[in-house]
Amino acid sequence: MRKIDVATLNERVMYDPESGDITYKASGKVAKSKDKDGYIRVSIGNGVRVLGHRVAWALYHNEDPANTQLDHINRVKDDNRIQNLRVATTSQNAANRGCKGIRKRYGKWVAQSKHKGKHIHIGVYDCPLIAHMAYRKCMREIHGEYAS
Repeated sequence: MRKIDVATLNERVMYDPESGDITYKASGKVAKSKDKDGYIRVSIGNGVRVLGHRVAWALYHNEDPANTQLDHINRVKDDNRIQNLRVATTSQNAANRGCKGIRKRYGKWVAQSKHKGKHIHIGVYDCPLIAHMAYRKCMREIHGEYAS
């Protein structure tokens, strides 16, 4: 993960922990640009863009959240209020994903899993519910009554 220089952030942006807004000091505009996965990206100069929740954490706690994962408690990827962010392990972050076995990629929902160390691509769907149902069906076929 890219190292965040908190001093540079303080020079270029302001963070409101109650609203979660990150505002550029030079223009007064709120950072609203999102990446393909729905996370806010903040431009900090020289073509460098940093995830908004990492900027929020760094500014609020005055430290780089390097080598840690930050979890959006309510699962809303652009809600960067400090009360909605927490440090999490990879496993904890995955457990808070919502529907297990699916993720959003390029506007579609991908159902996938792993079994015996092998990646299983189940399918790509327009609807998260249909993707999750396909995931569950696949897991029942593989794990029977032990499928979760």
